[in-house]
Order: sequence, then C-alpha cells, then structure tokens
Amino acid sequence: MRNRLAASDVSFFTPEDQNTVIALYPIIFPSHLGDIGVNVLALLDQRMRENKINGYVKGTTLQKVDVIRTGLRYVATECYTQFHHPFSTLEKKLQISYVGQLVENIGSSEVWIKITPKLFFTTFTYELLKIIYADPSVWSDIGFGGPAFPRGYYTFGFDQFDPWEAPNNEQNKNH
Repeated sequence: MRNRLAASDVSFFTPEDQNTVIALYPIIFPSHLGDIGVNVLALLDQRMRENKINGYVKGTTLQKVDVIRTGLRYVATECYTQFHHPFSTLEKKLQISYVGQLVENIGSSEVWIKITPKLFFTTFTYELLKIIYADPSVWSDIGFGGPAFPRGYYTFGFDQFDPWEAPNNEQNKNH
C-alpha cells in the first residue's frame, strides 16, 4: 500500500503531513477490496497545489485548503502532546481510536483553535472521496457501470441489456 500512496511529486505537503495522510487513509477508508490504482497522496497534493480544492467550508469563512492544512498540523501537534509520537508511528489501535475522536469532535481546546476536529475530518474525507471515486478501477468494485455517456441506458430491469452491450458469460452458456 505504501507504494500506491508514496510521494511521487509532492510539494504542497510537508514530509510530516505526507506521513499523516498516508497513515490516515487506510483508517478512514479501510478496504477488503485490496489496493486501488490511484496515488491518493500525490493527487491530493496536486489538487491542493493547483488550487483545485477551492471554495469555503459551508458555514465558515475558511477555505477548504486551509482547513486541511491546519487540521493536519493540529493532528501532528495533538499526537505529539498526547502520545509523544507522530500519528503515523502510533499503533494501529491507537490511530483508530484517535480518528474516532476526530469523528466525535473530541480534541484539545489548546490545539484545535481555528477549526474543530470534526470540521477537519469531514473536509478532508470529502476531498479524498472525490479522488477515490474518480478512479475507474474502483467503479467495478463498487458496482458502478460507469457513466451513461454517450448513449445513456435504455433498458432498465433485471437481466436486461442494451443492444450495444456485450453479452455476459451466463448468456453465452445458454446459447
């Protein structure tokens, strides 16, 4: 998994941020499907660097990029304060427990000053979802047949196929 998440062209995130993202990803998105073919860290870094993550977080005056950058810094600070180690080096159980705290909006008020843990977690997760589900190699694993473009789908129903679709294996066995 580390190869998939390895920093190939990462310049927006600090090395510590990179390690935190790499460690957070499999906890937030555990998968029984195995590795996906997309380099999440490099794509997130590119989106942040090229200002493709733009706009403000709903209900705040904070830009999404700032929330993610600040949240990663706060995660690092809080982990050093609580556990005396970076998040990426903590035991898996401790990492999972800490992410649970983020989800529940539990964090040190001395650390989480500008944003809340939950605001960081939801903003960060939302941006990762865009990257993960934009990868066509994931589509078949989740049962998405791909976009309907250019023709759309005309046949809706169980075991019905559009005329341009290739027959499945069971149809070939019956013929």
